[in-house]
Amino acid sequence: MPIIHRIRWVLAWKIALLLGFFLLVPGLHAADAEAKAPAVYDAEIRLTGAVNHPGWYPISAESTVAEVIRRAGGLVPNAARVMAVIRKGVPKGFIVELNDPTFHLQPDDEIHVLFTKLK
Repeated sequence: MPIIHRIRWVLAWKIALLLGFFLLVPGLHAADAEAKAPAVYDAEIRLTGAVNHPGWYPISAESTVAEVIRRAGGLVPNAARVMAVIRKGVPKGFIVELNDPTFHLQPDDEIHVLFTKLK
């Protein structure tokens, strides 16, 4: 293959990756790829309190509290294993344990990781 064709192919590949295009894999149908790809919300959640890097984090439909905390660098040493979750439309919010598999995050949730004691 001439070098100009190889350069074009590499540039097209990099542009496709940057834009988030999916590659079709032989033997994998488009319906299978869609079923395996996580549904992404076009939103973020806010994480505050006893975490190493508080801030805004993107979530998918399958995101868990523990996963978002891992992406935030984990808990600080004096963090509790329970969180207060504030959700729009829910007046009192929720108290959630770190590894609760039944709790599902929603767009614009605010998670505040509690401290076990003050510094």
